[in-house]
Amino acid sequence: MEDASIQEPRAGSLRLARAADAADIAAVTIDGLRSYAEWSPGWQLDAPPPSSDAWLGSTLARPDVWWLVSCEPETGAVVGHVSLAHTTTLDREAVDGRVQLWQLFVTRPFWGSGVADQLLTNAIATATDRGYEQLTLWTPNGASRAKRFYERAGLVRTGQRRHDSRLGLSAVEYKLALQSKA
Repeated sequence: MEDASIQEPRAGSLRLARAADAADIAAVTIDGLRSYAEWSPGWQLDAPPPSSDAWLGSTLARPDVWWLVSCEPETGAVVGHVSLAHTTTLDREAVDGRVQLWQLFVTRPFWGSGVADQLLTNAIATATDRGYEQLTLWTPNGASRAKRFYERAGLVRTGQRRHDSRLGLSAVEYKLALQSKA
């Protein structure tokens, strides 16, 4: 029996983010962050993260940040996004050869649709094409669904932990060795 809630991946719906996408990216991010209350009872998003339109607009223009959005084909609405950065607000130390997967969020109606897989696959390919040797990311320790997703994609938990003071959550690090195309 087919599950009606599972949607087919939206081929051709990916594009590089533009400054005009800042409000949509912020909305997708905040929606994703609010879902954290499901696996962290009592947790709530007290204040929006630094994802204002102005902040995102300036971030989208940074040369060290790459941002891809997935859009619903019929409406053009942003339903997910992924970003890579050589440095981030949490991890300011730039390390040659390493890129950080900064954010990956997909709106709930598209969970399980393949959109997150498409976004991650493109982020890994972009990082590889740009000559990075390693991709790292931090995800909340309690986010079991996210951790399973990253592990299925081949990322390995490093054992490193830190407290994300902005979110009030413990985070764990994952990494992926990238294969050079040379």
